[in-house]
Amino acid sequence: LAKILSEELQGRLVLEEFEGNPFLRDFYNDRKRWAFQTQINFLISRYYQQLRLQQVDLFADKIISDYMFAKDKLFAQTSLDDNEMLLYKKLATIFEKNITYPDLVIFLQSDVDRLMENIKKRARDYERDIEWEYISQLNEVYNQYFFSYDKSNLLVINTNDIDFVNNKSDLDQILQVIKTPFSGSKFFNPIKKSVWFIMFYKIIIILLAIYSMARLYEYYYNRKSISKNKNKLNKINSIKKNNIKDAEFEEIQWKLY
Repeated sequence: LAKILSEELQGRLVLEEFEGNPFLRDFYNDRKRWAFQTQINFLISRYYQQLRLQQVDLFADKIISDYMFAKDKLFAQTSLDDNEMLLYKKLATIFEKNITYPDLVIFLQSDVDRLMENIKKRARDYERDIEWEYISQLNEVYNQYFFSYDKSNLLVINTNDIDFVNNKSDLDQILQVIKTPFSGSKFFNPIKKSVWFIMFYKIIIILLAIYSMARLYEYYYNRKSISKNKNKLNKINSIKKNNIKDAEFEEIQWKLY
């Protein structure tokens, strides 16, 4: 969605630099063993990316990113033990003081099955064996965080039954709600148009077109009939007038004789 928005809104796109984390593959093989190293690496990497962004694009019109800095802490909550989390929070608290919150956050909300389907579609080899329970836990942490989020404007979009990447109708709905100004939090449930609904809609359009053509034909036919009847009436009146004149002429002739 971030890539699409950057094109639609003519903004600068900022993507998360996750591929540079040397511990990520090991983390998915053994989360408990590699969680702390992976999370600290992400924390530092995301922090410096955000700093570079603020320095270079301080006066940029639009900056669109596919992640927010707080994401790191959400992942840490699902992966680190209590002692690791204490150390992590000390570092994160220091870093957060220098981070600017975005004007608008968009949370694409989905259930776990849909998230697993999305992970399968993007086909990253190190995510092949990712566990349903881990994604479920992570999804719950995200939902809890955004339930009480108040740092900036928040748009929550239910994406369970839509495909804004391959379905233009779904994308248009999302773009419309994003471009409509609002303040605070907003929840959006897109209308999913089924194949049967689309077919029914097309049939209605065709029937309306046929009806309009029939009415138009009826209108012109009636006008033509009225015109013919008017011509006939004029001829009858003309004949009547001529007959009256002939009768009057004969009467005058008779009187003369």
